[in-house]
Amino acid sequence: MISYYPTVPMSSNKMQVRLEMVRYAKEFGISAAARHFGTTRVTVRKWVKRFDGTIRSLGDASRAPKHSPGKIHPHDERRIIKLRKRFPRWGANRLKAQFGLGFSTKTIYRVLRDAGLLKKRKRKHLRKKDCSWKKKLAPFQLVQVDTKDLSDIPEFWYVRRFLKLPRWQFSFRDVATGLVFFGYSQEKSNLDASSFVEYVLLHLQHFGINLNSITLQTDNGTEFVMPARSTRHSRFEQTLARYGVKHRRIPPGRPTYNSDTETFHRIVEDEFYCAENFIDQADFYGKAICYQAYFNILRKNRSRCEKTPLDLLRTHYPNAPAHIATLPPVDVSHIIQQRTPGYHVSKAVTSKIFTY
Repeated sequence: MISYYPTVPMSSNKMQVRLEMVRYAKEFGISAAARHFGTTRVTVRKWVKRFDGTIRSLGDASRAPKHSPGKIHPHDERRIIKLRKRFPRWGANRLKAQFGLGFSTKTIYRVLRDAGLLKKRKRKHLRKKDCSWKKKLAPFQLVQVDTKDLSDIPEFWYVRRFLKLPRWQFSFRDVATGLVFFGYSQEKSNLDASSFVEYVLLHLQHFGINLNSITLQTDNGTEFVMPARSTRHSRFEQTLARYGVKHRRIPPGRPTYNSDTETFHRIVEDEFYCAENFIDQADFYGKAICYQAYFNILRKNRSRCEKTPLDLLRTHYPNAPAHIATLPPVDVSHIIQQRTPGYHVSKAVTSKIFTY
């Protein structure tokens, strides 16, 4: 007689033993098989009932629960999948924050993974740099200015050509708070760059920002500086000198030195250019104004203690008005053509708020 318990369930050939037990039971009966294999009639009857002609049916069944009380409703899963398909570049964290989903990030990630909506990307391990020095900066003590080519965004390429939208974006970002201003141009020229930075500096000057305390950092592109062998200063550099702003170049071949603006370029591509639909030029600039206000006033930054740029600015200056974060993005080429001495200044605030 074979002793079924406890050796057979732990052995590697248990399905073969169960197959012999089923055959024995069909030939001599349930009770005889139970006595021969040293088990109960309930066990023999279970395997006889499960056997469907294949040896696979005699394997152990999964003991996982058939129902999970904590699993979200299929309707909520379909909503998450629909949002992901609408915004394919948004991850679980951004979907949760943007649409107020009442589920954990892990749950949203699991739904996206099970639906096959996550792409596996091999990332090279990079040692995270120490950025604690940024917390010691005062607002507008160090700003970064850079350009972004909008023609290399696949989802935006056709819309830009059809609506005759500008190709280049100029970005001005404060390192301490993450506050950002951006504008547009049809070409990446030194004249356009100088017009854009002057547009932003006049806006800050209106709110009482001491421009002499600003250090503005750029790369070595010809839209900012003259070629290497030139002994003259570019128009961009002359504009900064006229307003008392110090200019600093990053070392050649070190794009990570402008990581704050590069990060914003990735964010604005995912959340604006690839997420919005544009009807005409007026619709594009209107939505650009709304997105800049959203980014500066409402969008919380996970890497900055879930605070918005305006929140961080108000930790230093509690009376900072929201108008300082709402400079409308414009096509600086039009500013050059009009050659008007004045620039946009918010009429809502007439007094200077900050004193450095």
